Amino acid sequence: MRGVIYCVHIQGVGHLKRMLTLAKGLVKECEITLIQAGRDEDITFLHPNFRHLKIPLPEAAISIVLRRDRYNFERMMKYRRKQLFALMDFSHHYDFLITDQIPFTKRVFSCEVSSLKSAMEVRNPNLAMICSQKGGTLQNKVPIKLEYQKIMKNLREGTLTDLQKYYDKVLVHCDPQITTLEEMFEYCNEIREMIEYTGYIFPHSHKYPPSNQRKKVILVTTGSGSKGMPLLLTLMQIVTKIPDYHFLFVTSPMMKENIVSLLHRQSQKNSNMEIVNFLDNFDEKLRQSSLAITLGGSTLINLYATGTPGLVCPEPLDPGQLMLGEKFAEHGIVRLIQEKELSTENLYNNIIEILNHPPKSDIELNIAGVENSMKAIRQTVHKKRSLTKPNPR
Repeated sequence: MRGVIYCVHIQGVGHLKRMLTLAKGLVKECEITLIQAGRDEDITFLHPNFRHLKIPLPEAAISIVLRRDRYNFERMMKYRRKQLFALMDFSHHYDFLITDQIPFTKRVFSCEVSSLKSAMEVRNPNLAMICSQKGGTLQNKVPIKLEYQKIMKNLREGTLTDLQKYYDKVLVHCDPQITTLEEMFEYCNEIREMIEYTGYIFPHSHKYPPSNQRKKVILVTTGSGSKGMPLLLTLMQIVTKIPDYHFLFVTSPMMKENIVSLLHRQSQKNSNMEIVNFLDNFDEKLRQSSLAITLGGSTLINLYATGTPGLVCPEPLDPGQLMLGEKFAEHGIVRLIQEKELSTENLYNNIIEILNHPPKSDIELNIAGVENSMKAIRQTVHKKRSLTKPNPR
């Protein structure tokens, strides 16, 4: 089989990393082209069955998207379409197109997806359309102003229309024991047969065996975005209070330069503080750590899979991240502290408590998302072929 993954990432690289992990699994059976329609981050992998195309979104373009500048957005999309058609080889027969999050979110890029879909269907009118959904984040439970409720409802109705009209399958990459698509999308009954829960996207299908390599290391990461400054500033005041432990701070690609500089200056004053900008072996470092401190997000799956005690301080402006952290904390996978509770004393006490009494999980999660996605894609493509006539060309 041959397929395309279309991924837009704007305020972080979490979506890109998840789609790259999925692609690494799919290339064992398929030829995959990943279209990276976001910031030009230097993250990829090499494989004979893998092709990575980039249509970068520079800062000016991201500003156009966030400002909803319609005039300049239309001009930008016309230019991007030319880039896409110059890079993409449409002479091939493609079996499926996967869109990351679209049409649930990032709907402004649906026009780019539509152009891609139409061009691919010239060679294969039986193209299988698949939506990759990272999983419900309980957004419907977040209070919003009355004037926005109708707008959000209209957007979700547009999502339903697109799914029913253009898509064959919705792969939900989470475990319904934690969250469900129903919690964020009220029209699931209308697309029930399309929905399939795959489990979380992770390089391995099972948890790592218990580690006997734990060292006195506290790994600190705020993910791949630009958030988490209050947590980092508070932690910098605690490093000297726990001199027996080595603090390893992992900076993110989008972290503000002044924060990175501050971390480096602070590390020069403290011998038990180290700053790195990237970890090739993130899971292995987690397995060697006594504790990981993070905002949550996709790192929650790494903590679960490696069995690493975790302290999570979600970004308060990201209600989905907060509620996901609360769910994982309810099941004993991590301990949660909210940003409004941050103080040197409170954070210090939480760290000491976890080091002395690590959380114990009471749940087994499905992290075989890559393997299950491959099965679902194979079945979807086969079904689409059997229901439609072959291309006379």
